[in-house]
Amino acid sequence: MELFLPTYFNNDLDLPTEFHYNFTVFWETWIIDWTDITYKTADLDIKDIKIHLTNHFGPLIIVDFPAIESWEIDATQTVNSWLLPSTSPVELKIEGFDIDF
Repeated sequence: MELFLPTYFNNDLDLPTEFHYNFTVFWETWIIDWTDITYKTADLDIKDIKIHLTNHFGPLIIVDFPAIESWEIDATQTVNSWLLPSTSPVELKIEGFDIDF
């Protein structure tokens, strides 16, 4: 699992290269397009998964899943709006993403 999940996530997962979103506020619809989406190699942390079985307030299972150590996504964003029309490069950096349930 330690080798399979990072390899699958970085190489075989069919991630989109473009995305389209419509955002409507009152009478105005903003059309947001992300194109030329590129993904850097994700650094996944699956070694440190912790499962705690406790009896606080009844039987409880706590799972600490430190999923993504770091990941970078780059794209070109186009906003089609009369208020703020623009086209620019955007960058999303995810660091220390942790899932607890």
